[in-house]
Amino acid sequence: MALQKQAKVLHRNQVKTALAHIAANSRNPERDTLIFQMSHRAGMRAVEISKVKWQMVLGVDRNLEDYIALLNEASKGKSGGRRIPMHPDLKNAFASYVKVSPPEKSPRGFVIQSERSSNMSAGAITMWFYHLYKKLGYTGASSHSGRRGFVTSGARKLSAVGASLRDLQALTGHKHLSSLQRYIDGNTDVQRKLVNMI
Repeated sequence: MALQKQAKVLHRNQVKTALAHIAANSRNPERDTLIFQMSHRAGMRAVEISKVKWQMVLGVDRNLEDYIALLNEASKGKSGGRRIPMHPDLKNAFASYVKVSPPEKSPRGFVIQSERSSNMSAGAITMWFYHLYKKLGYTGASSHSGRRGFVTSGARKLSAVGASLRDLQALTGHKHLSSLQRYIDGNTDVQRKLVNMI
């Protein structure tokens, strides 16, 4: 049975380069930075990014919450709804975007708007990532790279905060722990150190 090819996990410098490229070259830098950060700092799928509505990130006072309340309707499957705490970089991206694209200008309530004022589809977001990574020469990267990076980084830091794989599973909305584990990128240097400690 052939192994399924997984999206490349970006290194820290590649993430910084991508964000700098977006800031310097995008016609919609605030929106595009937000798309990128939702993938890399919240581990969201393209379909979830496309379906996030302002009601999921704004409180009753119309201020940004400290989390994304992702509803089932915006996620994959029936149990995909979850509450994702906002990383400071993601919250800053939302704050910048709200200034140029206020919620009241979104007639259907979707956060990510296309240039035609309708929400961007999951396919359009997937293609946006494809073109971004192609321009940057990131071979093997895709719209799932941010999600894989989020899971991999989270898995490596679980013990530092007393968390478990179940906590990471709750953040990513994976129905089965085995599905989550397939996202974790291995590190041969770390494996070598681990074996030497046993």
